[in-house]
Amino acid sequence: MDYVLWNREEYSELYNCSFYDVNTIPLEKRQHFGIGLSLIIMFGIFETLYIPSLYVMRKPTFYSQPCYKIMHYMGVVDLLCMVMNGFSTGIFAMTGAVFCSYPSLIYGLGTFGLALWAAQSDAGMVLALNRCLEMYDPTLCAHYFGGKKTYLWLMFPTIHALWFAFFTKPILFSGLHVSWFLNPHVGYYEDYSTRYLNLIHVIHNITVLVGLTILYAAFLFILIQKAHLIQSSSRTESQRQSFLQVFIICIFNALAAAIYIWEQFFSVSNFFILCGSYSWLCAHGCPSVIYLLMNRSIRNNLKRSCGISKQINTSTNLSIIQVQGKGQHHHHHHQHEPHHS
Repeated sequence: MDYVLWNREEYSELYNCSFYDVNTIPLEKRQHFGIGLSLIIMFGIFETLYIPSLYVMRKPTFYSQPCYKIMHYMGVVDLLCMVMNGFSTGIFAMTGAVFCSYPSLIYGLGTFGLALWAAQSDAGMVLALNRCLEMYDPTLCAHYFGGKKTYLWLMFPTIHALWFAFFTKPILFSGLHVSWFLNPHVGYYEDYSTRYLNLIHVIHNITVLVGLTILYAAFLFILIQKAHLIQSSSRTESQRQSFLQVFIICIFNALAAAIYIWEQFFSVSNFFILCGSYSWLCAHGCPSVIYLLMNRSIRNNLKRSCGISKQINTSTNLSIIQVQGKGQHHHHHHQHEPHHS
C-alpha cells in the first residue's frame, strides 16, 4: 500500500495501464485452466483439513502450551494467505488475468498476500527456535516462552507484516507465468532498472532461508547429541518424529524463499516459476496435512471429539512439541495427563 497511501503520483507512473492494451498478448497465452483448477482444488483441500486442527489447538489443554500458540497463529495466517495464493491465483490463471485486467483488486491482494507471507515465515522461525530451546533445555524454553511471553514473540511477525503492507511495494499477478511479480507489466514492458525492486522482501527471503537452515541444523545437532544420552528407543524415535514434523512444515518456506530470491536476480524458466507458485501454496497448506498425519495429540483429540476414540493421551511435550516419547513408562511418566475413558 506504500504508493497508494503515501506516493500517489509515483503510483500513477509505476502502475499506469494506459500505455498498452492487455489484449496485445492473446488470451490463450495468458490462460492456464488446468493449473488454475489444480490450485483451487489444493486450496479447498488444505483449508478443509486445517480447520479441525485449529479447533483442537484452541482448546485450553493445547493452547496453554507455547508451541501450540505459535502453530495456531501460523494456521490462521495460512488460512487467510491461501485465499490469495491458492484460490485467487487459481481464478486469475483460469481467466488469463494480468495486473491491468483488475489493477485495484490485484494490487490489494498482492499487498495482503505478501504481508501474510512475512508473518507466516517469521512465525515459522519463531517455532523452530522454540523447538530448539525445548529440546536443548525445557526450563530455558519455559523461561523465554512461558505464559504470555509467546504473544510478545508473535508481535514481531505481526509488526513485520504490517510494515510490508504499508511501506513496501506489493507483488502483482501475471497470467503469463501464473505467478506474482513486483513488475506489474511483466511480458508487456520489461523493467531492467530497480524501480520495482522491493529490497525488504529480498532481505526477508534471504533471512528466512539462512535462519531456517541454521535453526534446523541446530535442531538436528541437538537431536543427535540427545540421542546418544538416551537409552530409550521410544523416546529417540519420538524425537526423530518431532524433528521430521518441524522440518517438513517449514521446508516449503525455505524452498519458496529460495525460488523467489533466485527469480529476483536471474532469468528463469516458466517451470521454475510455477514451482515457486506451488511451493508458496504448499508452505501455507502442508501443515494441515502434517498435523493430521503425524501429530498424535491433535489426531487423537479429533477422534475423541467425533466419538471415534474413547481414550486420548495428551502431553505437554507431545508430537510437534514432543521431545519426550509418548507412552513412556519410566521417570517421564508424570508429564502425561491421566487417561480419560
